[in-house]
Formats: sequence, structure tokens, C-alpha cells
Amino acid sequence: MPEMELKLVFDEADLARLRTLPGLRDKLAGAQPARSHAIYFDTPEKYLWKRGLALRVRRTGDVSIQTIKQVGCALLERGEWERRINWDPSDAPPRPDGTMIDETPFADVIDKAVRARLRPTFEVDVQRVAFMVTEGNAAIEVAIDRGRIKSAGAERETLPVSELELELKRGDKQELFTLARELTAHAPLHLSLISKAERGRRLVDGLWGHPAKASSPRLEADMTGEQAFSAICRACLNDFMLNAAVLTSKSSPDPVEAIHQGRIALRRLRAALALFKPMARDDAFARMNDELRRLARLFGEARDRDIMLANAPETSRAASAAAANDFSTWLEHRRLAAREAAREAVQSERWRIFLIDFSEWIDCGAWRRRPSGHHLEPVAQFIRRRLKKRLAALLREARDLAELDAGAQHAVRIAAKKLRYMAQFFVGVSGVADRKRMKRLLGGLDKLQSCLGVLHDDEASLTAARIDIGLWRAEVGDVGPLALEAAARWTTPKEDGKKWLEQALEAYSEVAEAEPF
Repeated sequence: MPEMELKLVFDEADLARLRTLPGLRDKLAGAQPARSHAIYFDTPEKYLWKRGLALRVRRTGDVSIQTIKQVGCALLERGEWERRINWDPSDAPPRPDGTMIDETPFADVIDKAVRARLRPTFEVDVQRVAFMVTEGNAAIEVAIDRGRIKSAGAERETLPVSELELELKRGDKQELFTLARELTAHAPLHLSLISKAERGRRLVDGLWGHPAKASSPRLEADMTGEQAFSAICRACLNDFMLNAAVLTSKSSPDPVEAIHQGRIALRRLRAALALFKPMARDDAFARMNDELRRLARLFGEARDRDIMLANAPETSRAASAAAANDFSTWLEHRRLAAREAAREAVQSERWRIFLIDFSEWIDCGAWRRRPSGHHLEPVAQFIRRRLKKRLAALLREARDLAELDAGAQHAVRIAAKKLRYMAQFFVGVSGVADRKRMKRLLGGLDKLQSCLGVLHDDEASLTAARIDIGLWRAEVGDVGPLALEAAARWTTPKEDGKKWLEQALEAYSEVAEAEPF
């Protein structure tokens, strides 16, 4: 049966505020907490996780429920199969119930050989308070979980859990979003696609709290266009949320990489909107795209500052270290200010509400109710046509690459990057492209984007440095000749433009000759 739920996470320090929310206060006062203890199973080589599945046994009081869930960036509707089982938690080691597995569609996937290798991987131990509320015509279960995720094994690393779940039991699923908005408007709740299963898995793998690279959405050739669009959007949002969690952490291990990967997630998401625009365009499309662009701009400014500082020029012998540090210190303050602006943006009520709006648009938007003719078309057929058109446009735009000015070359770079993101979503989906030619296309696009990126970054850095030196002098006043000399070194070209342009032309030829569609 499909499970329809929204997950909202909160800081433990905001629990008292949560207890006073309209519509929850009286319910919470009368609800009794119950301990819920769940064990998640997988093989040592992560057989289930790699196939988008999670298997758990959860015990609440004297009742044990075994569940198999489809995981991997689903937001509202996830496949879920569960049944009450007879289970003794004192068994060592604990084992899942094979009879229940046989009653699900995954009996052949989780066969006897796989079941023999299943082991506990992590546990979720929470105090749960649950009650029903009515929103419009919908009956919604509200559950507040507080506790910890604990990895199996000797180390027993833990991760706190503070989340509020809204699960639709009956009625219109749009009411889930209405209730989520009402609650988020009164407390700092954050919509999250990151399930307990994913947090536990990343904890076990030592990845929780570290930046996350782009993931691949689970796509099938028999999907419709709207199913594929939803899956891609959720995958990109999930990636962004993982990196936003690192950026907003009080002890972030790598904010530079979190900014970088968060920016990539936003760019991939906007590329998905552009790719599916003929299908998903409705009255809300522009607003969704504009808000994503706004946040991407903030992440871009922070990323540009990180790159600029990473490529700081060597100090000349004539300038003292102190003089050289004057401008660098000023730039560091600017870098930290840009990073803080991105951090504040993802924590703002504006962004928290937007995430709910965007998620509702994905699942319930007007574009779904006003079919464009592409909704039920096999996704491979639709995407092949769209990618072929984008590739032809890129080749026309870049035909005279060597004669284009810096602005036009940068436009080619952006087009190549977008096409690469778009095509990467569908690597391995049959019917979209010839696999070998697609690989060649992606390699050429990556090379073209990278070479033009070096040219653009060098030019953009010189322009930014000139502007920054002017701002620095206006703020500081008399900076002294040695400090000015040190700052001036930021305006010296660092790259051989001719070499990178020649490589870009070679990459263009590779792209033109690929012909994957």
C-alpha cells in the first residue's frame, strides 16, 4: 500500500515552542508517549539499500510490525508493505520474518540466499507521541518522534532524532501541505526528504554530516513523463537537503564543499525544470523557477568567493606579509558574509514555506490537472526528443566558438552544463540514447564546460578583483603602497587562454560527432 506522509524536522531546543502550536497544544497535552524501537536489516554489501529498499522490524509496547519500504527520495507516496509478526527482540541475533517477506512483491528479490546474509545495521529508538487531527476533509495522523539512531557494532555511533510526521489516513493529500504550512508558519520546522533509513545508512557508512555528491534518480523506461519529473525533482531536493544540513550545522566539517554540492543540486533541479518545461509549465512554474534561481544565486556568490580565496596569488617579495594580508583579510570577511547569507537563506521562513509549496506543486500542481500531451507519454520518447533538440541548439550556438566574445562563450558553457545535467539523469534508461554514444557525449560536454569554465573563471576573477579592490579602498581609506601592490596581484591573468580555447574546440568536435539520439 502507498504511504503518504510529510516529514518536518526541528531543533530539540524548539520543542517547547512546538507544544504551543495552534491545533496541537490540546492534543499533545492528552497524548501518552510510547517507546518505539526499530531494527533495520541489510546485508554487509548493502544489497537492499542499493535496490531502493529498507527492511525493518519495529516494536511498540508488545506489538511488533515488520515493514518493507521503497526508499530513495520519495516524498509523498512510497511503496510500503507491513504486517504484525510474532517476534522476540531478545533473539540473538535478531532476524526478520521470512514469511512476511514472501507475502510482498519482493519475495524473489529478497530470496533465501539474501535472507541468510541479513544483519542488523542500525536501530532507531524514539519516544513517539501520536494523535489524529482533521484538516479540511482529511484525517491526518500527527506523530512527534524524539530519540536517537544508533549504528550496530562495537562503535555504536548515534544521531539525534527530532521530527514531526504527518501521515494521511483519509482524504485529500493537499491537506497534508496545508497543515504543514500552518505549522511551519508558527515554528521553525523544516520539510525533509531524508528518511530515518537514509540517515541510519549514512551514519553507518560514516557519511552523515558530510557533504553529499549528486545522486542518480531511480528511473525506468516505462515511467510516464510526470513520474520521471517527480522522481528527478525529489532526488535533487534530497541532495540539496543533505548539503544544507551540513552548511547549517553548528560544527560543519566542510562548509566549502557543502556550498559547492548544494549549488550543484540547485542547478540540476533547475535543469530538470527546463527539460520538462513543455509538460510542467503552468501558472506556478515561473515562481518556482525564480525562487530556485534566487537561492542558487546566493550559493553561487558564496562559491565564487571560495574559489577566489582558493586561488589567491603568491605574495611578491616587495610586499610584506602584513601588507599582503590586508586585502586577503578583507576578502575573507566578504567570503564569510556570502556564506552566512546562504546559510540564513536556507533557514529562513521564506525558504521553509517555499519547500512545502514546491513539493505540493510537484505532487498536486495544476500542470498535473491540465495535461499537455506529454504526461502519459513514455518518458524515454519524450526525453529523447527534448535532448536532441537541446543538443542541436548547443551546436548552433557554439559553431563559431573561437570567434565568440567572453559573454557568448560563457553562454555556451552554461548550455553545455545544463545539457550534461539533463542527459546524466537518463544514463542507463533504455530508449533514450545509444549508451556508448551517450557516454561520449557526456565526456565531450564535461570537457567543453570545464575548458570554457577556466576561461570564464579567470576573466570573472579579474573583474571581481578590480571591483573588490575599489570597494576595499573605499572602506579602508589609505591602504599604503605595499598593500596596494599586493592587492594588484589579484588582477593578473593566471591561465593561458589560447591553450584552453584549443581544448574547448576539441571538445566541441567530440560533442558534435557523438550523435547519441
